[in-house]
Amino acid sequence: MAAPKGNNYNKKWKTAEERKKACARFCEHLRKGLSWQHYPDADENTIYAYMKEFPDDFRTEDIKSAEREGLLLLEKAGVSGALGERKIDTKAWQFIMMNRANWSLSKKEDITSGGEKLSYTWGGFSGEDDSKPKGGKKKGK
Repeated sequence: MAAPKGNNYNKKWKTAEERKKACARFCEHLRKGLSWQHYPDADENTIYAYMKEFPDDFRTEDIKSAEREGLLLLEKAGVSGALGERKIDTKAWQFIMMNRANWSLSKKEDITSGGEKLSYTWGGFSGEDDSKPKGGKKKGK
């Protein structure tokens, strides 16, 4: 016998109360600086599906705010380490921020000026001789 149309048998969290509690747990996970991908109760696709289907229970604003708080926590840890207030593994922290906050060691931009394409690298490691200045290097010609 087929299940009745419109049932919620396949839902992990069936009631609004369960969904709100689940969202609160997910937000707490994010506030700790942890990622969507490693949330133990549900995968990313499940969270996105609940956000879409139950926007009052899985509020985008709450999730984005929790995500920002988690990134702020990670950033503060690095600043605290840089100021000597705590001992941190700076390479590990840098790697975490590159992966969690989309930081990079350098920013490369291509700009057109007078019909010519110019490539600029702003700060960080460019993969070239670091003793040379980085900006204003023409590409091509």
